[in-house]
Amino acid sequence: MSIISAKVLRERLSSTQEDRFRLYVVPVLDADSQVRTGQGAIDIRLGTDFIITRRAQLTHIDPYSDDKKASAEKFQQYQEHITIGFGKHFILHPRQYAIGSTLEYVRFPVDLAGLVMGRSSWGRLGLVIAMATMVHPGYTGVITLELQNLGDAPISLYAGARIGQLVFYEVKGNEEITHKELYKGSKYIGAISAGFSRLYEDNERTKMIAFGERYSQASQFLL
Repeated sequence: MSIISAKVLRERLSSTQEDRFRLYVVPVLDADSQVRTGQGAIDIRLGTDFIITRRAQLTHIDPYSDDKKASAEKFQQYQEHITIGFGKHFILHPRQYAIGSTLEYVRFPVDLAGLVMGRSSWGRLGLVIAMATMVHPGYTGVITLELQNLGDAPISLYAGARIGQLVFYEVKGNEEITHKELYKGSKYIGAISAGFSRLYEDNERTKMIAFGERYSQASQFLL
């Protein structure tokens, strides 16, 4: 896997690129510091919208319940959406988890994917911003950040602060595909802020039941 250099990233950000292969990152507030010469990443900033965990009186969350509407309501009872102003902060306490998003709205080319990496300066304070978050080719929207404070002291998180880096690498075989084709089946395309989980939309339970029935029938046949 080869990492895309800052030089190539600057070229991909140029309007001279064919649209399918152009990289969009908006806004880039300071190109010299966010796409530094000699490096292989674009710095990303923390947005203004967050979802924080409520200590709700729920026995559990069932993402694969038969009642998808009830599951959606439980997800939102468990979490709360908040917005803060630029330069303002909220405090992430030790062992607390929150969902944030990048300030930047991105559109990936069809032949590039990305990984979200935390800045070591924040990591030394105990902050983790993503659990191996991958951004797929063609993705369009803000990027979700999974914020966790693994340290022992509360951390003030400021909207607009440089919080991490986006590393890019090339994906072979997508040269003829379109963004429209890449959007099929994606739940979060076009996101403009941190969003609640939509795991309840999956049909995994139905698939698991069907697999179990086929497996049981095959086992009986073998016996």
